[in-house]
Amino acid sequence: MTSNHRSIAGRTGVIGVVATLFLVGLVTPAFALPPSPVITSFLPVSGPVGTSVTITGTDLGSATVLTFNGVSALPATSNNATTIVAVVPATATTGKISVTTAGGSNTTAANFTVMPAVTSFAPASGSIGTSVTITGTTLSSATSVKFNGVSATTTSGNTATQIVAMVPPGATTGKVSVTTANGTGTSAANFTIIPGITSFSPSSGLEGATVTITGTDLLSATSVKFNGVSAAMPLASDTATQIIAVVPTGATTGKISVTTAAGTGTSLANFTVLAGITSFGPNKGAIGASVTITGTTLSGATFVRFNGLAAVISSNTATQIVAVVPVGATTGKISVTTAGGTATSLTNFTVTHARSVSLQLKGHLVALGTLRVTDGTAACASHARVKIQRHVHGHWRTVKTKTTSGSGTFKTSLANDPGKYRALATKDTLASGDICVAATSQVKTHR
Repeated sequence: MTSNHRSIAGRTGVIGVVATLFLVGLVTPAFALPPSPVITSFLPVSGPVGTSVTITGTDLGSATVLTFNGVSALPATSNNATTIVAVVPATATTGKISVTTAGGSNTTAANFTVMPAVTSFAPASGSIGTSVTITGTTLSSATSVKFNGVSATTTSGNTATQIVAMVPPGATTGKVSVTTANGTGTSAANFTIIPGITSFSPSSGLEGATVTITGTDLLSATSVKFNGVSAAMPLASDTATQIIAVVPTGATTGKISVTTAAGTGTSLANFTVLAGITSFGPNKGAIGASVTITGTTLSGATFVRFNGLAAVISSNTATQIVAVVPVGATTGKISVTTAGGTATSLTNFTVTHARSVSLQLKGHLVALGTLRVTDGTAACASHARVKIQRHVHGHWRTVKTKTTSGSGTFKTSLANDPGKYRALATKDTLASGDICVAATSQVKTHR
């Protein structure tokens, strides 16, 4: 099992001199070479760097050299004539153990196998697909890396002290192991598999929208958050690979996170919470009127438009905007634009146009006047119907209906009946949906 080497080079002359002196009686026979060490066994026969190895034999005391495949393991933990306890040194590789004393050297016939060891890994937790750096000893030429028994893919450039591996599909929380030709090293600590979010659909939506979150290890989620705001629990659906959640009130644009007992996984992309218009009031008004728009995620609005025409914003919170109906606005939807997108009302805001009408009575009998629009909308004055009414027996009765000219004027002859008269411009609805408000003139008396 062992081989001995006893060095006597350079001693021949000394021995000869000593022998001569002994023969002539000048010295005593006290000079003798110490016996050579002999290694009979070692235990264990394999282990990672740092393992304590007990070497048994004879004449092992006061070892001056102790190596594992040529790498020094001195100082030994303990050393006497029959036993040496030594620790496998940091850079040792599989090979012979050798002991040298003053009497010579002895080397084992069998190899001590240096096994791989996993000393740490980072991060300590992650989802499927996470890159994990595994640190240890004797890791080069690894044939297998496993996460709780599930084989992983490693990247190139691995070394004796470090391996980078990807958490494989199907992995569960447990030990990390590295296998080489010399054996398998297993971590002391568990790698924790946390939820992973791979996608979600849709990528944007209003508060109350239903979102399907796809990923890994999502089962038994205890919390789902949209940019830190918790969604309602229990979830509409919850499996290992898919969750259906509802965008909560107060959510803003940001990451989606899913928490289970193992930890929290967060999406790489943002979910965009869109502005939403739930109502507005009043539902009709004139140019310059203030309109209160109520909804969700309205803060930071960059535009409010009435049927496409930009309006001035008077005030703006997350749930309410006050805007002024702009000059030139026509009947149509109200829209609000924020950084997250544009929200549009379901119903139309109706633009109204206030009018005034004048009446003059001349001769026997001519009625004339002008229909004017407060905001200058010509369509509400041009070719509009005006009724000339006379007050009879306590009621206003129409005696003539006239259509205005393109400029809003009218003139018509009436029966020469004395009494009180007025002009009435009836309510009109334009093709755009705008309303031309009815108008009544002052009462005039014909005698």
